[in-house]
Amino acid sequence: MKTLILNPPSFDGFQYVKEGRCESRKGGQLTPPITLGIISALLTKNKIKNDLYDFMAQPVSLNKFKKIISRKYKFIFVSVSAPTWEFDKKVAEIIKKENPGV
Repeated sequence: MKTLILNPPSFDGFQYVKEGRCESRKGGQLTPPITLGIISALLTKNKIKNDLYDFMAQPVSLNKFKKIISRKYKFIFVSVSAPTWEFDKKVAEIIKKENPGV
């Protein structure tokens, strides 16, 4: 069983910080998604293979994103927030279309 953990892309040209007290567009500092790292570490500790992608820190094209999510994953964890909800919802729709069994 392989799991994907991701901080999804926004596809609007902006990068958003989702960690911390308030979510915001990327300014002078990009805070790493610590909670996603914790999830990855816990899965690894329990011998569950996983991949972690932070697409806010490393933006990716829609085609490249589709290639990544279409791999054989059993579960996909997606970080969501209120300011990015519309993009996050689109990402979930793309995931289900590209990888319907997840």
